[in-house]
Amino acid sequence: MENEIEIWKDVQDYEGYYQVSDYGRVRSLDRMVRRSQGGTQITRGRVLKPTLSGSPYLCVSLSKNGKKANKKIHSLVAWEFLGEKPLPSSFPNCRKVCVDHKDENPLNNVASNLRYISNRHNTVRGQVNKTGFTGVQEIPRIKGPKWRATIQIGESRIQLGHFNSSQEAFEAYKSKAENKERREWKKQQKEK
Repeated sequence: MENEIEIWKDVQDYEGYYQVSDYGRVRSLDRMVRRSQGGTQITRGRVLKPTLSGSPYLCVSLSKNGKKANKKIHSLVAWEFLGEKPLPSSFPNCRKVCVDHKDENPLNNVASNLRYISNRHNTVRGQVNKTGFTGVQEIPRIKGPKWRATIQIGESRIQLGHFNSSQEAFEAYKSKAENKERREWKKQQKEK
């Protein structure tokens, strides 16, 4: 990325106020601002400092006409560099579409690391649910393979095995989850 040129695009609904880059940065633009005491002043543009705001995703606060809004940077980057979110009907068995970080690092908002996927598929992608029963889980107290993959199918919790790395465990989980999703989708198609 060092030799590449950073591409900046206007943020939708904030044209002339803010831009987002394919590197996942957001900046304000030079503009005239009305002061509360009357008159106007020039505000210089700058790269905004992102915050976590209680979630794993980087956010920035955007302001226009006196109204502030917190926006997730990965959503801004995806909208401007991947295009508008596709409809849920473009994915099998999908109710909601979300932005996915390909490397599963929510702080890496580079455009090439983002894609649109179904919310269901995003949930399946190796995230451990809060009970620890489904997904990929680290087992810190054992020697040898330290990662376990499990999946919930109906009433049954199925152990998929122990693995040497989180990536191996995730691949086993993902494969089983995708097969489960395919079977459910085929079953729905037969019922129609």
